[in-house]
Amino acid sequence: MIRFKKFLPLLLAILAFHLFAEAVPAPVAQALKLSEQASAKRFPNADSVLLYDEQHVVYQADGTAVTTDDYFVKVLTEAGRRAMGTQSFYFNTTYEEFKLELCDVLKPDGKTVRLDVAENSKIAVSPGQMGSNIYDPANKIMTVTIPELEVGDIIRLRAVEKEIKPRVAGVWCGLYLLQSDSPVLEYRITIDGPADRPLKSIAVKDPVGGSVKFSEEKKDGRILYSWVATDVPQVIPEPDMPELYTCVQRLAVSTAANWNEISQWYYALCRPRLDAVTPEIKAKVGELTKNAKTPEQKVMALFQFVSQQIRYMGITAEAEAPGYEPHDVSMTFNQRYGVCRDKAALLVSMLELAGFKAYPVLFMAGPPKDDEVPNNYFNHAVVAVELAPGKYQLMDPTYETTTELFPSSMGNMSFLVAKPEGDALRRSEVTPAAENVMKIATRAAVAPDGVLSGATELAFGGINDQIYRDAFSRWPVDYRKQFFAAQLKRAIPGATLETLEVTPADVRDMSVPLAVKLTFRATEFLPENPAEFLLQLPEFGSGFGAVSFMMGSFGLEKRRFNLLLFSTCAVEEKFDLAVPPLCRLVSVPGRLEVKVPGVLDYRRSLSAGAAMVSGSSRLSLDTVEIKPAQYVELKQALRKIDSLERQLPIAKIDFAGVPEQLVASAFPGADSILLDSAETVTIHDASSWTSVAKERRRVLNYAGVKSCSELKLSYNPVWEEVSVAATVTAPDGSRQELGEKELNLMDAPWVSSAPRYPAEKVLVASLPGVVPGAVIESTVTRKVKERPFFSRYVPLAGDAPVVRSSFALTAPFKFDCRVGAPDTNLAVQEFVDSNRLTRIWKSGDTPQLPREPGQAPRWMFAPTLYLSAGNYGSFAKALSAALQAKVRPGEKIKALVGELKLVDDPAVRPLASEREAKLKRLRDYVARNIRSAGPGLNQLPWSCFSLPETTLASGYGNSADRAILLAAILKAAGIESRFVAVTPFGYAPATLKLLSRYPANWFSEVLVYVPAYETYLNDTSEYAKVGAARSEEQIGLNLSDGRLQVIRPRRKSESSVSLSYAIDLRANGSAEIQVRRQVTGTDFENENRRFAEMTPEQKRIFFEELVSGFSQSAKLAGKPKIDFDSYPGRLEYTVRVPDFAAAADGYMQFELPGFSELAQRVATAEKSRRTPVWRNKPSRISLEYRIHLPSGYRVVADRPERKELGSFGSSAFYEYFEPGESTLRIDCGLTLPVELVPPLDYNKLTELQRELSKLASGRIILTNRKAPTTEQKR
Repeated sequence: MIRFKKFLPLLLAILAFHLFAEAVPAPVAQALKLSEQASAKRFPNADSVLLYDEQHVVYQADGTAVTTDDYFVKVLTEAGRRAMGTQSFYFNTTYEEFKLELCDVLKPDGKTVRLDVAENSKIAVSPGQMGSNIYDPANKIMTVTIPELEVGDIIRLRAVEKEIKPRVAGVWCGLYLLQSDSPVLEYRITIDGPADRPLKSIAVKDPVGGSVKFSEEKKDGRILYSWVATDVPQVIPEPDMPELYTCVQRLAVSTAANWNEISQWYYALCRPRLDAVTPEIKAKVGELTKNAKTPEQKVMALFQFVSQQIRYMGITAEAEAPGYEPHDVSMTFNQRYGVCRDKAALLVSMLELAGFKAYPVLFMAGPPKDDEVPNNYFNHAVVAVELAPGKYQLMDPTYETTTELFPSSMGNMSFLVAKPEGDALRRSEVTPAAENVMKIATRAAVAPDGVLSGATELAFGGINDQIYRDAFSRWPVDYRKQFFAAQLKRAIPGATLETLEVTPADVRDMSVPLAVKLTFRATEFLPENPAEFLLQLPEFGSGFGAVSFMMGSFGLEKRRFNLLLFSTCAVEEKFDLAVPPLCRLVSVPGRLEVKVPGVLDYRRSLSAGAAMVSGSSRLSLDTVEIKPAQYVELKQALRKIDSLERQLPIAKIDFAGVPEQLVASAFPGADSILLDSAETVTIHDASSWTSVAKERRRVLNYAGVKSCSELKLSYNPVWEEVSVAATVTAPDGSRQELGEKELNLMDAPWVSSAPRYPAEKVLVASLPGVVPGAVIESTVTRKVKERPFFSRYVPLAGDAPVVRSSFALTAPFKFDCRVGAPDTNLAVQEFVDSNRLTRIWKSGDTPQLPREPGQAPRWMFAPTLYLSAGNYGSFAKALSAALQAKVRPGEKIKALVGELKLVDDPAVRPLASEREAKLKRLRDYVARNIRSAGPGLNQLPWSCFSLPETTLASGYGNSADRAILLAAILKAAGIESRFVAVTPFGYAPATLKLLSRYPANWFSEVLVYVPAYETYLNDTSEYAKVGAARSEEQIGLNLSDGRLQVIRPRRKSESSVSLSYAIDLRANGSAEIQVRRQVTGTDFENENRRFAEMTPEQKRIFFEELVSGFSQSAKLAGKPKIDFDSYPGRLEYTVRVPDFAAAADGYMQFELPGFSELAQRVATAEKSRRTPVWRNKPSRISLEYRIHLPSGYRVVADRPERKELGSFGSSAFYEYFEPGESTLRIDCGLTLPVELVPPLDYNKLTELQRELSKLASGRIILTNRKAPTTEQKR
């Protein structure tokens, strides 16, 4: 006897093909006639139809029988063709002889194809039993393949089965399905038996009205029973329904009069095996029960021994009743293995030795059996202890990880106690749901920054203990963690498992209840948008416990058949969720109760207190079998539960509602909180306006005192007026106003170095009485004029939380201003007054932006209000005109042109090198003689531009004036040039898109582009290569056409670093390394300047430090070569390193010089971010290694020949690894473009840095093929 999960296919096969008859001529004509009625149109849900089946059984008084089955099946669909194309027959050679006599395919055209059964079939030992550790070679499977089967064909099969050995001596029984999941047109069953051993039990169960006719005839000492079933409708299977053989129309017959016969038979079969007790068994019983104080403890001790110490595995060696008869208990005890019948028998014997009335039990793991007809169709064996007459405690010792004697998953199933006097068929009790409870308790808290942290305890009761203990006993520790991590993420998106503790540590210790403690964390638990939001609750009941497994069984709207659940069960859950003071609950669902008597009981309640949400719930499934009428009620209940469970608490971020005493704790990362911010801009005309900005700010701590005690307002009086007023209210209510003595007017840092320009001022307001808890109220008024156009980028979030903020724009109706506003957290109002329109944008409850390294300007990523009345075309035209108006070469400029020899002899065509030298002379002259000083392009009115002679005479100028001077000299020399205004921002698609959509005057410098040379002037020094640009990859504005563009250096002038290492490695670990460093672009300029301006002593120190980077023992060999007269710039030197590689045990290892710089350039910090990373400049580096290996050494190939990390257009690394016989070649490179990396992609950067930082990336291992290793020496 084997476990149910492996028994079911065999049982179904026996039941389906138990219906074989003697060689009666097959009524082919009847089958063909019925075939005319079988079509896909008539049976749209059927893949095949049983046309005709004639079965004949001849049984004898001793229980032997011969069964012949001759049947015809028509294929209606492609699915049916595939299913019928292979036929399987199960039988046991101990009890049966099986033969497939005939297999024909009747084609629609009348042709019959007879299959060679021997050629197209195979008999093998049934493999399914091995999954349950059962090995019985007598269990066979015959598989027949029917080739070239087509839709519309009829399959005819005739098989004969001889029952040569009855399973129960003198008893014959049968079970026949008169209905199935295919339509049945005609089905004939005849049973021929001796009159002195008639069928004593007959039942047609779940009859389909009028479809079966019965007759009985007695003749010559025999009785012929006949049943004919016609036009039996197809059954459509439903999920989790009982097996077909227990719920469709079926015929059950038996020569046994009652179940006592079967009970007595099995007791007599087992008794000799139970009596095979040895002294060792008796001693073990004594050992196990000596410390037990109660009968229950004795039973549990014996049960746990057999359950855990006797492994489930079996071979079939019995001759009397293989598959039913257990081994001698001594054999099972000594070998420490057995299948269910063997383990049950051993436990029965040990219980008897301990003084209990114990019996072996035949068990049917599955839907209840038909009580009316006794038979031997059982698939499991368990144990019963008789507590009182007719009252039993069942035990199943095959479950190795259970704290229960009998699992609740085996409730409401049929069993038969084997007793000498016999017993009736009984049903196992259904365990109340209260004994199968999964209990979950969670305490969690949300920090003000939106990080959720919590701890959950899970207690597994009853069936839950059995399910999870069994799983945990088989899962590796890592798999357990993955399981709980996955369930956490299902319940709380983004949650991560922090710790996991399972008790007992040895889950097979049944004395300790199974429990789990886990802690978890989730970021961004609170939304950034302060609008109302649903509050996610830390509820895990839907992800853990037996209830969670069953909730997927209720998908159908209604059912025809009962729904089977594997156990009763319940889940009880409680949680407490602490929310930060800034989170206000505006709606909390009430109490919910739903009940379907005897089936489901559900209760849930939520409550909210001060900064706390608590909840409790209980869901129990109180039955294991749900009838169709109950299912309708259940569906209604589940719909109600589903609807109400979707009602989560609604919360709102409400900064203003935070009690004053809790403000600091509500915003732990903030130094101050902006209570109110209101700015009003009044437009007077296209170039002048007034801004009034008012703020109320509460200082939270000493850091806030330092950062908020001063207001520094930069402005230039030439086109701007600024005033400030402020009041500080102390925590005790006292007020101090900003007075004249607290105001100081300072000059900007550049003023003294550039006296020609109107002086920029810094108004410093030192606020009085600022302490933690103080409230600062300030008003800053700015009046501006002579601006090119109005534009503002207004980030709504900043370095402090914002309770309320607003921005108002008042302008004439005709004022055309483009507006871009974030999708959420912004309300808009409009007012009309006379001929002016006022628009007000309001927001509030805006969280503080985290402070992270490498952060982009706020307007690139934070919620921002974009306002612009500008047009780049008009702006470029006006700026170009203002600059060109000053490009008037005077006599000094013309003289300078001659001095610099910028004019070519018309009669001589200059060489390209001479033309390049001419431009270099101009660039170098201005770079050396005109100092860069003064304000940026957008910090002064254009009326302040200087004439070129003025700049030339003063020897200094800002970017605009230097550009005018360069343009004037080029004009005097007859060389065309153009102006390009430049922003400080590198090119990234998102940045360019914003600047294009909302024009703004971010332009701080002016370049001069010389088309004939494809070169930008005015941002490089005399040390740079002509064609390079410090503004490389920055966004500029071509003043010739008004279009934004990307500043790109001339070809081969991009910034880059290339390093080459030729390493001659020796067997003693020393090496001579030849290094060549080549630089281009701004890297060329920087290093050219450094070496050109170094003193000899500084050079000596530089090279000593450089060489020590290889090793403290490294020495410079020869004189370094520094060449920046050619391009690329080159630095070459040779280093001798005595201890470059470490050699031991036949291995050598060394670090690749310079490789660590790659990881340093990627430069990430934390493993995750909340704001984007901004890389404003590109970076390129390549490394080349040519390594000559010592004789006998080869590379341990621990890396691929080609490796690529990152992605095209973003941060990317490549490596080519080519080991040779005595050489190693490595080429690699890293490209880091200008990039705005969103937080979701930040992990790609951290992963890139992690890979580049690994030891395996920057180190090489060699092995000596001749030298013995330490392991070999041993």
